[in-house]
Amino acid sequence: MEAADIAVAKYAVKLLPTVDDVSQRQLYRDFGQAWVDKQIATGRQEFSFRRRGNRKLYNRSAFAAQWTAERCTPDIIGKWGKAEAV
Repeated sequence: MEAADIAVAKYAVKLLPTVDDVSQRQLYRDFGQAWVDKQIATGRQEFSFRRRGNRKLYNRSAFAAQWTAERCTPDIIGKWGKAEAV
């Protein structure tokens, strides 16, 4: 997911907040079970769920933003694992 995709997803959430709600199973399919479980275990507010009936629903755009942020970080890290001057 690119930054533009995340911006469009955030705008869609403002228009219709429930459009971004997905189940944990769907997050597993999109991002992988280990990564999703690690993010939920951090306890950060944006990774919390809300209930609709008996279902736990998560905000997909929060997970997508974190996924993109983690994937972009290696571009800044230098050859020996140290941050380079930008």
